[in-house]
Amino acid sequence: MADRIDHLTERVQVVEVKVDRLSSTVGQLTTRVDGLTTTVGQLSTRVDGLTTRVDGLTTTVSELSTAMAAGFVEQREYTEFSHARLEAKMDAGFARVDRKLDQLIDAHRPPPKRKRRNE
Repeated sequence: MADRIDHLTERVQVVEVKVDRLSSTVGQLTTRVDGLTTTVGQLSTRVDGLTTRVDGLTTTVSELSTAMAAGFVEQREYTEFSHARLEAKMDAGFARVDRKLDQLIDAHRPPPKRKRRNE
């Protein structure tokens, strides 16, 4: 029976060593989990910061898009206005040239032939 108790003591010591190793491993795992939790928290903070920056960029792009659209509308309106003015000036110029050509043609037209009364 003493042999069994001695053997039991050795077994308890072996179990204690294993439990100590297991405790050490659990402690190391706890430290690593704590480190991972900290890292995840830092990453979450960075993602939140990036999300804020992306939201800001989205707003900026949207504002620029609106400004560009307004600029295109304004440019189109100005182009249409200037083309209308140019067309009006050209029409007036062509009308003036037509009148002058008519005057030149009338000035160089031979007089109409008169019919003789005896004929």
